[in-house]
Amino acid sequence: MLLQDLFEKIEPGQRKAIQLQIDKYERAIRDIEDQEANLSDLYSDTYKIAGAEKELEDLKQSYQKYVDDLKSKLASAKQGKGADSFEKYMAAIVRHCPTIVSACKSTGKLLYRGTKEDAPAFYGKPFNERVAKDSSSIMHDAWNHAMDQMSVVARRDNSIFTTTSRSLASNFGTQIYIVFFRDPFHFTWSDTDRDLVLSAEMMIRMVNPETVKEIMGYVWQNDELREEYKKYFRILRYESPSYQVEFDVNSYPDEIYGGVFKKYNFQHSFEALVQILPKLPPEFQKYKNFNVWVDPQKITEEFGLHIDEDLEGAFNKGYEITIRAEYYAIRADLEKKVRQYLGMSQYSNY
Repeated sequence: MLLQDLFEKIEPGQRKAIQLQIDKYERAIRDIEDQEANLSDLYSDTYKIAGAEKELEDLKQSYQKYVDDLKSKLASAKQGKGADSFEKYMAAIVRHCPTIVSACKSTGKLLYRGTKEDAPAFYGKPFNERVAKDSSSIMHDAWNHAMDQMSVVARRDNSIFTTTSRSLASNFGTQIYIVFFRDPFHFTWSDTDRDLVLSAEMMIRMVNPETVKEIMGYVWQNDELREEYKKYFRILRYESPSYQVEFDVNSYPDEIYGGVFKKYNFQHSFEALVQILPKLPPEFQKYKNFNVWVDPQKITEEFGLHIDEDLEGAFNKGYEITIRAEYYAIRADLEKKVRQYLGMSQYSNY
């Protein structure tokens, strides 16, 4: 497709491949260099054979015509006839993505993402409701719920995951692309977690300890509820009936042997509580949904979140950045040409 078609209505999650003339351009250059080398050899006295001047001249003329034809094709490719040229694509990026381009130039870093695409370039739009792949679905939903409460635009369910670390981007696709997001855009990043995969062990980092103390304080002072809770917890953890299950409302969340709602047993602690929730008063029933447990302020502090702030800091850190916007992508094997076009150094963070 041509660049003028890029801004037709594009659906969430859709990508439109851009067939640049880059591949033909590079092949033509290599062919010209090879054939000119052959032509040079033919002009050398080393290969002249007595009595064969006519045959040699015909061969030289044939090679020269081939080289001239290749150069003509190359000139057409550079002018973008029949397809978009690399220069036209980069010009569109500079025009429509000034904030990202500025961050690239000021930090000397480019933004990458890994995908399953293979086209030289493409234009894409993020999903509106992205399904979690590596993260726990419970955690994914709870995180996005907290982001909604804070009116964060670039959540994990509607954004593109990027990084200035090429090695990190390589973990998420067979092909690495350099990406440029159209202005205006929104972004969120953590200065504590390089690759934010939300696992069950992170539950404790998303919940205010006072919430746990309020609920479990009620459970632990009721003999019947306490014993029933212990029973479900042991079953979920595959522990024996003699295994000690403890909770101290005064010391939580400090470590104690057999303590519940700790880093590595938080999910089972939560699931055991869900089993006995029907026996608790009405005000506790909402806690069946983990979304209700999450505390936006706790998440912001624990994960060092930056919301629509310090883009250059995110570039320099090299951690995951989630960005909400339509974007241009160009294959990372063309990085040298991209950097040359933008007037950047050839340094790359691998």
